[in-house]
Amino acid sequence: MVSIVPVLHRPALRVENREPVVVIADIHLGLEAEKRRRGVRIPSQTDRLLGALRGAVEEAGARRVVMLGDVKHTVGGSSWMERREVPRFFASLRERVPVEIVPGNHDGLLRDLLGDTVAIHPMSGALIDGVGYLHGHTWPAPGLLKAPALILGHDHLVVEFRDEVGGRQREPVWIRAHLRPSRLPKRLRAVCRRRIPVYLMPAFNPLLAGVPVNRLGPRGVIGPLFKSEAIDLPRGEVYLLDGTYLGEVKDLPGEPFEGPVPRLGRH
Repeated sequence: MVSIVPVLHRPALRVENREPVVVIADIHLGLEAEKRRRGVRIPSQTDRLLGALRGAVEEAGARRVVMLGDVKHTVGGSSWMERREVPRFFASLRERVPVEIVPGNHDGLLRDLLGDTVAIHPMSGALIDGVGYLHGHTWPAPGLLKAPALILGHDHLVVEFRDEVGGRQREPVWIRAHLRPSRLPKRLRAVCRRRIPVYLMPAFNPLLAGVPVNRLGPRGVIGPLFKSEAIDLPRGEVYLLDGTYLGEVKDLPGEPFEGPVPRLGRH
């Protein structure tokens, strides 16, 4: 039986079937280079991110790392920082554990940076030790829908708290939802006959902006599984990184599903 539990206080999952695996999503190495172009000077965070991931591996007793896309930050190319630090990051990480990547929409030319040193799967996802993994910007490969669970990144989901004077605080969250086969395209409905649990991961890089799931504006949550309503997001269970259960998305305080997004609330 597959065990899927958060590594408490870290944006990482511990998944175990035959062997324990640490899973992260959206590390966006090289994000600092873009911020510098916008006038915000932030020193490289690569070593800090590497240390945080090593800590999660050690705490979970993991024998493998699975990264669910957006390993690098630049879309359609590579910045000078990515060319310098992405190979170094993975060379250091691979000294401890094997690494597998399910690439995301930011990971064009990633193979040019890493060569054959890291296993890179198709963007449509991969079955690894019996569990389905997908970044989230594409439809899943049909084989993933036969797995006991599907794990996604991509949307950097957070919950936004507001006080009575307008102060705001955003906290990354886990969401455990379910797949609704009836909302899938015909070719995927043919292989998916049940409500598969779907685990939505927070971003590993703390500098990333998040999408507040309790205050979704017109942009909403991106990705075909959300736009098709195949993921039952309103009934998703929301947890903070320390394990605190906040309730279902539809019951969170705020103005959930503003603009055109209320159609997600149909059941």
